[in-house]
Amino acid sequence: MKKKRMMSFMKKGMAGFLVAAVVIAGMALKPVTAKAAAYGSTTEQGDTYDDGIPYIDMTEKFKASWKEDGTGTAPVKKGYVFGGWYHMVNGSYVALDPETAKAKKEANVTEGIYAKFVPAYVLSVKAQLNADTKSANDRKKASIRLISSTDTLDYQRVGFTVVLNKKKNLGILETNKAYNRLQVGDNPENTYTADQVFGIRSRYFSVWRLDDIIDANDSKIICVTPYWITKDGTRVEGLTKYVHVEDGYLHYISVPVNIREAEDKVAAGVLRLIYDFYNLEVVNVEYGLFPDALMEYHDDSDLGVIKFAGNTDVRDTNVDANNIYANVRFKVKDSAWYEGSDLTDRLSFRVVDEDFCDWEQKEVSVDAWDIQY
Repeated sequence: MKKKRMMSFMKKGMAGFLVAAVVIAGMALKPVTAKAAAYGSTTEQGDTYDDGIPYIDMTEKFKASWKEDGTGTAPVKKGYVFGGWYHMVNGSYVALDPETAKAKKEANVTEGIYAKFVPAYVLSVKAQLNADTKSANDRKKASIRLISSTDTLDYQRVGFTVVLNKKKNLGILETNKAYNRLQVGDNPENTYTADQVFGIRSRYFSVWRLDDIIDANDSKIICVTPYWITKDGTRVEGLTKYVHVEDGYLHYISVPVNIREAEDKVAAGVLRLIYDFYNLEVVNVEYGLFPDALMEYHDDSDLGVIKFAGNTDVRDTNVDANNIYANVRFKVKDSAWYEGSDLTDRLSFRVVDEDFCDWEQKEVSVDAWDIQY
């Protein structure tokens, strides 16, 4: 499974990216045309965030949090991920590089440093399995291509952290290459842009391949978290996804319920996930934020609602609210009646009724994520 060709290499000096189109042989990729409302940080009232890219003057936060060594903390905004520090040059927002950021901080400026926020679906994960991968009995090893996206080239690097079975850290997979389109197989008509696969604000792909996955790991969780390093040097994590090799040949759909609230800690929580019960059925559920033994769920399949409860009997330890709360694996029913583009429209999952508290049972305002597969 080799790249068949690389086209249009062009060095982008300011961002440090190499931009190309990549042709992927033997890979299965399902495009998803994103809808703004499908990705919002949803409240009980059903409000969702705007799909724009806001720039917010956060000069004091910049001075308090940015560090030259790259260990600074990113500002947060619900429904978004931090896209870097910017300033205005001739009426346009321009990303700060480390040298300019250092000069701004040392000058003790009082305004004019803007935090850019990007809809969080941009920094999420899709996965491609070799199209010809069969069950464990029919092959020895498999390969998975991990895909995320960026909104611009104003980043130093992009990458993924990968953990196998929640225990074995497979390392940090980092690159300075971005791709403006993906062609799947030999047919040029099977070419996709990042906005088709992720959403309207996605412009470039970042990709990495995991090779030589042995069949004993087919059912194990491959936990993937995408990240980017902004032009000023801040490392920012996106939305985590659980990937399984067997999802590809068993045709399962893994849907992660992410919580990304960098400044909050929680000890317990409940929420509900609404899904298309006419055409999907639950295979199993996996957890991340709290240990499996402290989690439970109830699937009301007649209504298409799964209720999750986490750590509600213990509540004695706070944890960072930055992880997958639950990963639900679905399969399409044999009686499913939709296909083609209608399938994409129906693979949307809504999170409602989030209710979290800390170990003192004080309410914590935390939003989980709606997902479109």
